[in-house]
Amino acid sequence: MLSRTITLFCLPCAGASSAMYQPWRALVDAGVELVPLEYPGRGVRFNHPFATTVDELAEEMARQVRAHGAAHYALFGHSLGALVAFETERRLRAQGRPPARALFVSARRAPDLPVPPRRLHKAPDGELIEFLREQGGTPETALQMPEILELLLPVLRADLHLYEDYHFREESPLECPIHALAGREDSGTPAEAMRAWRPHTRDNFSLTFFDGGHFYLQQQQSALLAYLNSLLTEGWQTAEGETDRATGAPCT
Repeated sequence: MLSRTITLFCLPCAGASSAMYQPWRALVDAGVELVPLEYPGRGVRFNHPFATTVDELAEEMARQVRAHGAAHYALFGHSLGALVAFETERRLRAQGRPPARALFVSARRAPDLPVPPRRLHKAPDGELIEFLREQGGTPETALQMPEILELLLPVLRADLHLYEDYHFREESPLECPIHALAGREDSGTPAEAMRAWRPHTRDNFSLTFFDGGHFYLQQQQSALLAYLNSLLTEGWQTAEGETDRATGAPCT
């Protein structure tokens, strides 16, 4: 087991703030420092202008990681956050930072794979609300409250614009392990799309599926945090392979 603290920087999905990770504070091991990062335009950074590209956002996230000064760190990103975490680690590498202990990419296909050509950031409000309903991460009561939607939809549009206009650039693979995570019922992240993260690291790669859909991390919070704790405090050097956490069997 590592005898030192490791800092886990967590990056939100589209439309969310760092608050999505607050429940994790009670579930991380003593040797893990949880630091949710905040994108501009929401939460405590509500008055800051939205980022206009993933590159711009990753540069800002890399600045926050550097400012924290953690000696040992890992990155976790869900959906859009997985893409931002990947590009953040690329920038930290370019700036001479030692590699992360682990990069956790959740519910997002590999960055070099095309995304469906759906321009949701330009869609009418009703279509965006239906999209949120399909994804399953927003309570139905919130989707029925105009005052919440008035705050949520502009953030979601800005983030979907980043996601839909992202352009992958070829670079050498990262030097840190990549651990890909997804819900088994998430049609947007089939095994082959998540397995495609493998070429993006020179280090170990693992692929793990949990019960649930796109927001499996809400439904399987305890199981997910137990898995993250085990890798962060024990197994970040050796984890490799593909597992279905519901059955313990290899992914197919």
